[in-house]
This record gives sequence, C-alpha cells and structure tokens, in this order.
Amino acid sequence: MSQQAADIRNVIKSLEKIAQQLEGVTPTSQQNPLTLAELQPFKDKLNLFVEASKGLSDQALKDITPLVVKIFSIMENAILHSTNTKKPTPDQMKQIQKLITEQVNKIAKFQTPALQYQVKAMIEGCQAAFWVTLDGPKIQVESAIESAEFNGFKLKQQKVAEVSKWYDAFIGALKWLPDFVINNYKMGLEWNGKGSLTFEQFLAALTQEKAQGAPPPPPKGPPPPPPQFAAPAHHADVGESRGALFAELNVGADITKRLKPVQKNVEKSDPLQPTTAKQQQSTQQAALQQPKEPKRYCKENWFLENYQNEKLIEFKDDEIEMKQSLFVENCKNCGILVKAKVKSIFLQKCEKVELVFDQTISGVDVVNCKKVKVTCLTKCPSLMINNSESVLMAFNADKQCEIISSKTMDFNITYLQEDGDYAKDTNIAEQFLTVWDNDQGKFITKALDISFG
Repeated sequence: MSQQAADIRNVIKSLEKIAQQLEGVTPTSQQNPLTLAELQPFKDKLNLFVEASKGLSDQALKDITPLVVKIFSIMENAILHSTNTKKPTPDQMKQIQKLITEQVNKIAKFQTPALQYQVKAMIEGCQAAFWVTLDGPKIQVESAIESAEFNGFKLKQQKVAEVSKWYDAFIGALKWLPDFVINNYKMGLEWNGKGSLTFEQFLAALTQEKAQGAPPPPPKGPPPPPPQFAAPAHHADVGESRGALFAELNVGADITKRLKPVQKNVEKSDPLQPTTAKQQQSTQQAALQQPKEPKRYCKENWFLENYQNEKLIEFKDDEIEMKQSLFVENCKNCGILVKAKVKSIFLQKCEKVELVFDQTISGVDVVNCKKVKVTCLTKCPSLMINNSESVLMAFNADKQCEIISSKTMDFNITYLQEDGDYAKDTNIAEQFLTVWDNDQGKFITKALDISFG
C-alpha cells in the first residue's frame, strides 16, 4: 500500500469514527469492512499454503498445516471482534496468548531430527500472530518472520521441492503482514470501551470456525460380532510337569556338565534392537563428535557457523549492508564485532560468545545459548531471549529497548554510566510467586526480585 493510499484510508477511518460518535452508534466488527477487506490478500496467500500442503509426502507436515491456519484464524477473529470489545486487562491478554500458545505447542510435538527446520520455521513464524496482544506489534511480526527465515534457509538447503514450495507459500503470507499491521494497527488492536461483547464472549469467538458439515452417520445394521479369541492350548498335567522338574534337580553334581562355556569379551546383542539401528546410532555419535566445518558466507543475509576459539570475527561497514541480517549458529568461545548498522542479529546454539555490534533496525534474538554477552554500542530496539542460560546484555548508549525473555536462567542487564563504568547488573526474574488476592477475588502472579551479591 502506497503512503498516499494509507493517508486516504486513515482520513476515511477518522471520518467514520466521527460520524458514529455524532449518531451515537457503537462501532462493531460488522462496521469495519475496510480492514477486513484489506486482510483478504493474506487469507488468499494462506490458502496457497494449504494447497501446497496437499503435495507433501510427509504426513506430519500435512498435519501441521491446519494448526498453522488455526493460529491465524484466531488472529483474524481477534481483529474482527476487537472493535466491539473493551480492551482486555493484562491477565486477560495472557488468556488470548494462551489460545495461540496451545496451537504452537501442538506444532512443537511434531519435532524430530528429520523435521527439525520444517517445524521450527512454522513455530517461529506463528509467533507473528501474538501481535494482536501487543501495543507495539510491528517488532513482533518482523522478528517472527526473520526467525522463520533463519530455519527456512536451512530447510531449503535440503532441496526437497514439495517442502520448499510449502514453506515459500507460508513465508509469502507472513511477509504480507507487516505493512497491514503498520498501516492499520500501528499501536495495536483498536478496542471499544463501550463494546457490547464481554471478554468471555470475545474469547469464545476467537476459536469459532465455519461449519465444516456434520460427521457422517454411523453405518446401519447390527453391530459386528465380538472378536473370537483362540482357546488356550492344552497344558500337560501339573503333576507330570512337577515330576520332570524334580528329575532335573536330582542330577546332582553332574548338572554342571550341561552348562555351555561362556565366551569372554563378546558384546551382548540386544534382541529388541536391530543391528542396522546400532550401526546407525554409532555413526551418528561419531559424526557429532567431529567438529563441523566453519562457514562464513552471504546469501541475501550473512551466516556465521561452527566457528570455535576465534578471538575476533569482524564484519566491517563496507561488508555487511543495512538491509541484511546476521545469523550466528553453533559458535563457541568466539568474539564477534559488527561495525555496521544491520537489520537484525540472531544467535542460536552458541556458547561462550561475546557479540559487540553498533546498531540494529529490528533487534537481537538469542536462542538456545549459554554464557553469552551482547553489547550494543548505539541502539537496539528489541531483544528476545529464549531457552538460554547466563546471558548478559550491555547498553553503551541508548537504553530504550523492548526486552522479552522466556525459559531463560541467569539473565542480566547493565549499561554504561557517565563515569565510564558499567552499572551493577540488573537481574531479570526467572521465578514467580502466585497468591490468592481476597480483595480482587483472583490469583495474582508477581515476579520474585532475587538478587545476589
């Protein structure tokens, strides 16, 4: 959408609101057809994603597809009904997030080594739907797209045409979202303090779907006969068995002559595990022990992989462009310096890595990392930490950063003071206390402020 068209749309929207106020009309979801019409291209692109899933040979990916559609159906319903609902409280917003999280967790259950990047791309991309619960949604959508593209690049390296087509349709739909969000909901969804829907009605409406038709009726006729079990085999007389047992015991000292000699240093085979599976497992373990080849390359974005014990890996201003992102994966005991302004930076599966960068347009993501220090010299709009341990974020200048952390231990923040020293680390809570509040009549959850030293 051009800027001129966006301005016209905003003027029309303002005039509609003024007219509704003069007429004493409460706006409803049915009185916002323009926004819903603008969302139609996204739905069309998502339909291409569904069509692409029909050509998949992997049933797991086919099963993931309707879960993805369900997540964005919740997003669409939130847009549809928000104009007739009072703005939810923070606790109520969590209930909306929970609906999306439940579907994301269902997708995560399909995670296997063979589908690692396929599933991760869907999980990360679906994070974009959370924008309906945020006041600054643009960063959430863009970060979700970039995280999905990181795994999507790995997915496409496998060169499976049907899967690449499926992923491309998904990412194509996602990339349409940022302009829609910024043009229509720059500060989040528009709620209505005089709306007629209660939050419970709004929440129930989020999961509503079009009728798919009644299930087929049960087959006519009598039920099938119960299964026939084979009669137990005839056993020998108990007395005869007991006599045979005593005959074996009465052999005496000669019983040792019947024992077979034991072969030493022979590995026992597991009858439940095929030999081929054992060989495959040992081969995989050997491959994991071998260090992977370090790679530094550019393919639309920059990638840094498998570096170890490198004191300084530098990206100069004339090397990496502002429109590019930097993806760092599986690096250990390294120092990384990015002198240029870049779109975003991703750290994944890194350990003992120190990243120093000048500025990012979107932000920095840290996923599955240990003992990582990130230093921002100028500006970092957002920081997302997920499933990591011992992370330190340092700000040398601008401290205006939106920080989201989950499943993270020992996460600290510091900043450069006027005297040239860093301030005492601020620990981000990882434990929470929930108690019953008699006055409010509900459970209240608070972060535990635990600091050491």
